[in-house]
Amino acid sequence: MTFAVDGKITPDVLPPRIVNQVRELGTVQSRAAAASADPNRCKSLRAFLREREKEYLEQVLALSKGDKERAAKALKISLATLYRKLPQARMTR
Repeated sequence: MTFAVDGKITPDVLPPRIVNQVRELGTVQSRAAAASADPNRCKSLRAFLREREKEYLEQVLALSKGDKERAAKALKISLATLYRKLPQARMTR
């Protein structure tokens, strides 16, 4: 209150670290509001990881020209694991 003018504290009298924290908080809150407005934007971690895994599997398969054995070696997973993951990748297309 020492620096208040007319009983009001304005951002220009506050230390920069406080002003910056308030700005960051406002940014975080506006992002959260935007995410809650669009329910598809915010996914569960499991859904997000599944989607990224699917994209990556498709990329590696494309690079290996569909050769599943080569793709499995590149991914450092067994061929059985690749086959187990493939239906998940193809079901969500």
